[in-house]
Amino acid sequence: MGTQRIVLAGADFSFPNAKTHAEDVPHGQVIATLNKQLPSRRWVFNGYEERVATQLNMIGYLRDLEEYIRLHGKTEFINLTKDGVRIEDTVYPETQE
Repeated sequence: MGTQRIVLAGADFSFPNAKTHAEDVPHGQVIATLNKQLPSRRWVFNGYEERVATQLNMIGYLRDLEEYIRLHGKTEFINLTKDGVRIEDTVYPETQE
């Protein structure tokens, strides 16, 4: 990739605060209104070790990203938010020296 550091800015692969999108997004909905539309009721842990809702396809994307990160061990991946899913082998800003 040619870089030493990648910053991940977003709360992806889950539905933090039971919402589908960030605040003030026109198509954002609260998950409670979507339960009938969700293909499954799955969950993952966020950066606070809390369970957050997700979908099977997002778990697949998460696993692919984690594998990509493992394959690029010389690159530091920084996760800016603990609200979204915990991504293996990433660090949060407060844990950096």
